[in-house]
Amino acid sequence: PKIRSKKYEAEEDDPLKEIVMAFWKDEDNQLTLTSRAGMQEWLDNIVTDGEKFLVCFQSNSAPYVKLTEVPLEEIDTIIYDTENWKRPVYYKRNYQPQIYDGEAGTYKPDGLPQERYYLDHRITAEELPELRKKIKIPAAKLAPDDQRVIHCFINPLWSKKGKRGISELYASREWFRVYKEFMEDRAAINAAATAVAYKRKVKGGPTEVAKFQNKFGGLNVGYD
Repeated sequence: PKIRSKKYEAEEDDPLKEIVMAFWKDEDNQLTLTSRAGMQEWLDNIVTDGEKFLVCFQSNSAPYVKLTEVPLEEIDTIIYDTENWKRPVYYKRNYQPQIYDGEAGTYKPDGLPQERYYLDHRITAEELPELRKKIKIPAAKLAPDDQRVIHCFINPLWSKKGKRGISELYASREWFRVYKEFMEDRAAINAAATAVAYKRKVKGGPTEVAKFQNKFGGLNVGYD
């Protein structure tokens, strides 16, 4: 018979652990974040794009919490608590629903562009009534309350549309610009240097040399 410690049995029967592992091993969640490839993509996107918007929503069966992603270009504005401007409440999303047309072999717009407001994942159900008195959004534009946004970002920068992430590539953009100008200048110098004729033989006497000298715009080319 196998001998198991009480600690092992407690961990094996831990319902919280089962919930976490069901979330972590869910195939959809692994595509978005929890697999090695998902986390590598998450890290790469954070570095190259500066931010990422994950959406968690409830499921009727295990793992009960699902993850998906909203393209960062679809998040237009972040709306904050009017009494605490550092606390995000809603994320305004503008997007165009699409369908796939098998005959045309491409995606096509499905209806008109849509506007949705997603709650931040830290907003509790108890806080919502008071927040909605200060932030008035038409009910038709509200995403379901169980769909919550997790905003991940680096190099935060405040803008008129909220605190957004700035990629590492953006910080090096100025360096690339200066380096590009430097290389262009070097190329121009090299091109000019190769265009100069240091020695040139001309058939004829001083008159022919003078004619050739005029072609150089009056530069001194010697008298031989």
